[in-house]
Amino acid sequence: MAAGKIILLNGSSSAGKTTIARMMQQLYREPWQHIALDQFRDGMSGRFRGLNSPPGDSGARGLNVVPVERDGEPVTEIRFGDVGRRVLRGMRRSIAAFAREGNHVIVDDLMFEESFLLDYLDVLRGLDVTFAGIRCDLKVVNVREATRPRRFPGRRHPISIRFTRTASTTWRSTQRTPLPGSARSGSCGRPNGPPTLSTRCARSSMSVDQ
Repeated sequence: MAAGKIILLNGSSSAGKTTIARMMQQLYREPWQHIALDQFRDGMSGRFRGLNSPPGDSGARGLNVVPVERDGEPVTEIRFGDVGRRVLRGMRRSIAAFAREGNHVIVDDLMFEESFLLDYLDVLRGLDVTFAGIRCDLKVVNVREATRPRRFPGRRHPISIRFTRTASTTWRSTQRTPLPGSARSGSCGRPNGPPTLSTRCARSSMSVDQ
C-alpha cells in the first residue's frame, strides 16, 4: 500500500491555516485528513490547558497561554510544559501513522521552536511532505485574535520558517496550481502540483522571524 502525502501548514495563530486546510479538503478529489494542533489541545484535560498558570501548576505543565511584554508591547505567548511537549510528540507520530496507512494529511501547526521542525523531519522520514508557510497581515491577525476566546490583549508575532536546501535534502518540483483565495495567506498546490520536500533528509536549516 502506498503511503499518503502530507501538506504541513505552518503559521501564527489566526493566520488562516484552518480556513485554507478546509478549502483544500473541498477542492481535492481524494480525501485528505485535517490534523490540527488545536484538536490535540482541546483533547487535553482541562486542568492542563493553562491560562497564565504559574510555575508548578498543572496548567503550566500542559499548554499555557501567557501574557508577556515584548519591546514595550503586550504579547500573548504559548508555552509548553512536559505534558504539552509529550502531546506534541504524539501528534507528530500520529500524523506519520496516518500517512503510512495510505491517508493524505493536511497538518495545521505552529513551529514555535527549531526542535519541533527537526522532530517532524525525523518522524516523517521517507514520506512525501510539502511545507507551506502561511502568512497574514499583522493588523488582520490582531482583529481576528480579538474575537477568539482564551486570548490576552496584544499583538501576535507572525512566525515564518525559511528552508534552505542542504546536500542531503531532495526536492521534487512539478507544475504548481495555486488554490483559489489563498494568495494572501500563502499558497499550496493540488496533489500533483506543489514542490515537495522528501523527508529522507537528515535535517534542514531553519530560521524564525518574529
